[in-house]
Amino acid sequence: MTLREKIQKGIFTEKKIIEPEGKQHCLNCGADFEGAFCPHCGQYWRVKRVTARSILDHIVTNITSVNANMPRTIIDLLYRPGYLIADYLRGRRKNYSNPFSLIFVLAAVFLILDQYVMQDSVREASIEYSNVIGEDINKSLGTEIQQYDSNQYTPELLNLIYDHLGMFSILIIPMLTLPFWLAYRKKGQYRDNPINIYESTIVIAFISCQNLVVNLLSMPFITSDSMALVSAIGYVVVIPLFLVSVWQMFQMKAIDYIVSTIFFCLYLLFTILITGTAMSIGFGVYFMLIADK
Repeated sequence: MTLREKIQKGIFTEKKIIEPEGKQHCLNCGADFEGAFCPHCGQYWRVKRVTARSILDHIVTNITSVNANMPRTIIDLLYRPGYLIADYLRGRRKNYSNPFSLIFVLAAVFLILDQYVMQDSVREASIEYSNVIGEDINKSLGTEIQQYDSNQYTPELLNLIYDHLGMFSILIIPMLTLPFWLAYRKKGQYRDNPINIYESTIVIAFISCQNLVVNLLSMPFITSDSMALVSAIGYVVVIPLFLVSVWQMFQMKAIDYIVSTIFFCLYLLFTILITGTAMSIGFGVYFMLIADK
């Protein structure tokens, strides 16, 4: 089997299921069955005694709501993201975490690491870096504009985003979904059976998970001095990952891939222009209300 076939089939992270020999007796519903799972209630054939580790595993599983498939999903998002998404849309969902649940888990991990583990807070580095950029912009605009303090609302805005990182990640998904659907809905292996807008939402949700994973991996290298460099490297990683995801998922011809991606960028630029203006107005009103209080 070639490397490409291994990546496409996910051999590196294939979930191993031990198939027992003979008939099994389900301790949950009492049915006799053959195979690894009870066909009546779905319980796994092997049930171990309750131990401290089993209790801890159960607690972690219920808190995260993404169970043991989370590590596999994260690994697949980094080396076979398009095949993962195609599998999920095809109905092979038991092997992967739900992308929306995974977004909130990754956002929670990001906040915990930022506030309690890392010595230099990513939030503080972001605020400091944004303040420096704002001051440079004000200086370049001239003395008449300098009366506006660009640093006045930057901490509030960034704190609002970091405190609700999972929700903001969810809210960004619709902004990317429509351009993606318009550009790729009838391409490659989906030409005869186009993906719908809801399936496009799932695709973008997985892409958002992918971006959060990259952000988590870059956290140890972020300081106020290295913020610009790490952000640039992040884009260098995120953009190729997105392009790989689309290439693996649709498996279209090169010319169709290039043209569709150009149209996606144009649709996305237009969408960002519209939604960015609306968000600027919304944040402006929000901060005006704060200032009045």
